Amino acid sequence: MGSADTDDTSANVLRHLAIVMALAGNEFDGMRNADLCKAVGLPSDKVSRALKTLIAAGWAERLDNGLYRLGKAPVQISVAFGAASARARQRVDETIQRYTAPLAINATH
Repeated sequence: MGSADTDDTSANVLRHLAIVMALAGNEFDGMRNADLCKAVGLPSDKVSRALKTLIAAGWAERLDNGLYRLGKAPVQISVAFGAASARARQRVDETIQRYTAPLAINATH
């Protein structure tokens, strides 16, 4: 496996990621293949091949009307990030509250 294979694989991964990014924000209306091609600057055959892979992996889906949108996988990652962020935010808020609460100093000792 030479350097060209690595470069080609990276180009494929970047194509797939570009398509995922183009689909983001179009979850309700979907996108036509032609619009995806324009958005990512790739010919239809490369976009179609990438979409097949993305669909198989759950990163994209084809709607009944032939349009494409994000699949469940990236949305689930986003939801998980939101939940983790909320937990972290709660921990930060608790820490701030602990450090900013008035001190109870007993001066009788």
